[in-house]
Amino acid sequence: MASYELDHEQNALSADVVRIRIEGMLDIEQAEELVEEMETMVQKASDDFVFINDIREFEPLPQEGVNTIEKGKKILHNHDASAVIRIVGSSVVGKMQFERPGDEYSFFEATVNDLDEAHELIDEWEQRD
Repeated sequence: MASYELDHEQNALSADVVRIRIEGMLDIEQAEELVEEMETMVQKASDDFVFINDIREFEPLPQEGVNTIEKGKKILHNHDASAVIRIVGSSVVGKMQFERPGDEYSFFEATVNDLDEAHELIDEWEQRD
């Protein structure tokens, strides 16, 4: 069974963080619904927010779903995300769908193994600024 969860938080150093966790294989309708909900959430985030995409339990979308992933990336770009951090699992194909080359985006992209590592990376960036 597929599911997803969205969340918006401030970290200890005041970074605005939007997080999504996807489990299982979403169908196209679920993926499009998720992207719409994501857009609503990022509209509430401050400029230069960080987006954490937890895809450890994600199963690859059907080929037609790749356009939905690209739409999500464009939304992040258009709403001034400063970085996208992917928490990856063992699905090589799922990881490749999110890392697939496409348009050039203004945000930094990183890949980590767990949520703690993602927060450590954000804290490092915040301390540099």
